[in-house]
Amino acid sequence: MLKNSYKIFVICKDLKTNEVTDVLKKEGHDIIFGSFREVFDEDGQTKGDIILIEMEKDAAKTLLFVKKIREKSIVPIMLLLGREQKTAGILGTDLGADDWLEEPFLPIEAASRIKALLRRCYEMAPKKKKKRGTSQPYEEDVSLSYEGLTLSQSLLCAYEGEEMIQLTGSEFRILAHMMRAPGKVFLKRELVSVLSPGGDGNENALMVHISHLRTKLKDDREPRKYIFNVRGKGYRFGKEKMKV
Repeated sequence: MLKNSYKIFVICKDLKTNEVTDVLKKEGHDIIFGSFREVFDEDGQTKGDIILIEMEKDAAKTLLFVKKIREKSIVPIMLLLGREQKTAGILGTDLGADDWLEEPFLPIEAASRIKALLRRCYEMAPKKKKKRGTSQPYEEDVSLSYEGLTLSQSLLCAYEGEEMIQLTGSEFRILAHMMRAPGKVFLKRELVSVLSPGGDGNENALMVHISHLRTKLKDDREPRKYIFNVRGKGYRFGKEKMKV
């Protein structure tokens, strides 16, 4: 159960998506229907706490707007896909969407995934104040650090030296989880559960997020510095622990 009610901005044309929003509305959340051009208000802020997007048959058009939204905001983005649109969902994740769900699905199942995403983004992370007049976080805001790489909880970004690296909510959660235990081997199912605590996530989305993280951290070529593959198991962050 969520602690708060949220504004959910919905871009859709399908009656099944309306069934999903009906479930959320009954639980006290505000549903705002609109187009891609109406996502942001006059001040450049998103009109919703989360953006729910139904993938169009012309997936390229939807993916373009996902990319544009992510360039301006770290607002959570959830994609609802039609049948056989899994590839579009993976591409959407690569462009900045946080999660996706492909038909067939029950409205209550989609609503549950949306609430899980809201919970992870707004109710599980500690709130910190931003340092005024600069993109740098307060010293106490930097909760995790490893060999020059630091994370800012309030800005949902990483810093490598003085360079600021923008992350999506899902990328931040994966990186933060792994940075808490450098050298540990993380099974794929454990990292999938970080993305979807209900256990209904998928490894394809995880692999896309890992790939995107490596690109942003300039860690996509050998020799790697941060995220390593562990054959048959999953991933490791940082150097392998020394055996004593």
